[in-house]
Amino acid sequence: MNKHHIKPRARFWEGEDVNTNNIVHIDIDFHRNWHKLFGILTPEEAIAFIRIVMQPGRKWNKRKLQQLRNTFIHGGTTTGGWDG
Repeated sequence: MNKHHIKPRARFWEGEDVNTNNIVHIDIDFHRNWHKLFGILTPEEAIAFIRIVMQPGRKWNKRKLQQLRNTFIHGGTTTGGWDG
């Protein structure tokens, strides 16, 4: 089992409590794969990311996927409007 922050530590303001109601214990392999796929997206952002990526007819290379992921991290999208 491994400790995973639901809201990533890197996305808290300095001085905020990163551990209060923000920890889930998950399998280490699942944890590694989560970060490999979603980086530091929150669960809600990961769901929206999947909905955008898995639209029929779209083509995604690594660069475009990383750009989309970064757009979420920097507050640029929710569930749509990304034309990649």
